[in-house]
Amino acid sequence: MGCCVSKPKDEFGPQRAQARGLAAKKSYAQAEKIYREVLLLQQQRQKLTLAHPDVLETMSNLADVLEQQNKTKEATDIRNTIRDRLVRQLPKQAAKKPLPNKPPAKKSLPKSPPSKKTPPKKNTAPKKN
Repeated sequence: MGCCVSKPKDEFGPQRAQARGLAAKKSYAQAEKIYREVLLLQQQRQKLTLAHPDVLETMSNLADVLEQQNKTKEATDIRNTIRDRLVRQLPKQAAKKPLPNKPPAKKSLPKSPPSKKTPPKKNTAPKKN
């Protein structure tokens, strides 16, 4: 039997699911409270950094519920933090490597010799009645 590397159990999955359910029911303030608690516990108990995927997902969900409550400044700040963390995770070589700016080369079809087609002959025979 083959061995697989499994993802560690998400300790806060049930809380995040509860918060998602509350947000779906438009109970944004309650969802916000749970997301804030989960975020704090992820960083304290699990010692996860802001770059950890679970933390980034919780932050993104928190930004969503903040936006629904018209707390756009705080939501924008959180999204900017997420973006900054993701950019820092990019490999250094990828950040230095310029993007290609050349369009792909067009493949030209081989030229065939001009064809010598003759126009169709007109029927000059008299019509029969």
